[in-house]
Amino acid sequence: MIANRIEGEPNPAIRRGYVSRIRNALRSIDITNAYFLPGPIFLHALRRAVRRGVRVRLLVPDHSDVFIMALAMNSLYGRLLADGVEVYAFTPRVLHSKTAVFDDRFTTIGSHNLHALSWRFNLECNVIVDSIEFGAVARDSFERDLREARRLDLAEWRARPWSLRAVAWLAALFRAFL
Repeated sequence: MIANRIEGEPNPAIRRGYVSRIRNALRSIDITNAYFLPGPIFLHALRRAVRRGVRVRLLVPDHSDVFIMALAMNSLYGRLLADGVEVYAFTPRVLHSKTAVFDDRFTTIGSHNLHALSWRFNLECNVIVDSIEFGAVARDSFERDLREARRLDLAEWRARPWSLRAVAWLAALFRAFL
């Protein structure tokens, strides 16, 4: 188990763990996150993974319980889609999961959101499991959730109304505070 704060001080262990696993993935990365607004190092690592031939799938909420967060997240999807990341929006209810499975083996599950508040301020805790058996269970859960999601399309994303683009862009400017 790892936490992002120890005795009130920031601890980058969760963030480092994610980035390390992304950089070392050979076949697949499946991430589910309710508040997906990571920084440039994380996003760059995802894009490089795709270029290495790793299948990267991201499951995010179609409807978030934090409107400004949803807008800011929306601003990231185009670049991810253009770079080959498969992005899915979970539709039936609010998604609040925070999981990741790397190469069907390394799994992290916990409370850590992939955004600035979790990186810097919130007390978050994740469990990391290195097990093919547990990875298979986590991946199967991810696959079930994908069946209730819609895959985002780059052409549709680019066709968003200008008003939504502008508001999403403005929300993204405040990503360091979200």
